[in-house]
Formats: sequence, structure tokens, C-alpha cells
Amino acid sequence: MMRSRYSAYVLNIEPYIRASWHPDTCPEDLLLNDGTKWLSLKITGTEAGGPDDERGTVSFDAMYHLHGRKRRLRERSEFTRLNGAWVYVDGVIS
Repeated sequence: MMRSRYSAYVLNIEPYIRASWHPDTCPEDLLLNDGTKWLSLKITGTEAGGPDDERGTVSFDAMYHLHGRKRRLRERSEFTRLNGAWVYVDGVIS
């Protein structure tokens, strides 16, 4: 799920991003056209999220370029199942 969401951000596919985000926490404006160019994704850890789990977490580092500078996003993302499908709930940025 994390990799497919990252790919959707890279390709600016808003319908997929919204469909994979829990409706209770999805913001109205995703700010996808802010000039961010995503460069790489590295999954740094996972917890739960297996076939028999209802919740899981993914820790990752994503490199991106914005306003002439290379930057890093480090986040621990929370996922849950909704109608049988994994969806993003929220994340803690560090």
C-alpha cells in the first residue's frame, strides 16, 4: 500500500490517493500541485499489517525536491482495513 500511494503522489493521481485514504481523515485539499518532485522512497520498518491484521504501520523516508532544494520526509504511517481494503489513516512526521 505504501509503495502504491507513493507512486500515485509521483504521478499526481489524486483519485487513487483519495480512494486509499480513510474518509474520516482525508483532507479536502491534498496540495498536489505545489511543485514537489518526488525522488525516492525507502521503507524503513513495518509493524503488523499482515493478512490477518486489521491495523498496521509503515515507517519510511521519502526524498523530494521542492523550491530548488532536496528534502526528506520521514514518517510513521498508520493504516487500517476499511471494507476489506487497506487505507491510510494518518502519520507522524519526524
